[in-house]
Amino acid sequence: MNYTKIENNNVYFRLSYTDDWKLISDIIGDDLIKLIEKCIDEDDFEIEEFNESLIKNEAHKIIYKSIYQKIKEIQINKDNIIDENTQRYNDIIEKYSK
Repeated sequence: MNYTKIENNNVYFRLSYTDDWKLISDIIGDDLIKLIEKCIDEDDFEIEEFNESLIKNEAHKIIYKSIYQKIKEIQINKDNIIDENTQRYNDIIEKYSK
């Protein structure tokens, strides 16, 4: 599922198929956390390619460039992130199972 789109010189995001598209400038911390969780959990997670020439709103350009870069970094390191979290979880279980 694609969670972002560039349309009419602005960037929009949503957190599910049923959600209305919201301006990227309205994104809050909880929304970012949900996007990151979806990025890690969903195999079909997609976001629109960052294209500076399509975004005329300067605030949207700055916000989306940062989000896009971080999400792409997470996608590249997704397996390592999952492995690290699994190891931490197993360590905690082992520690408190004794």
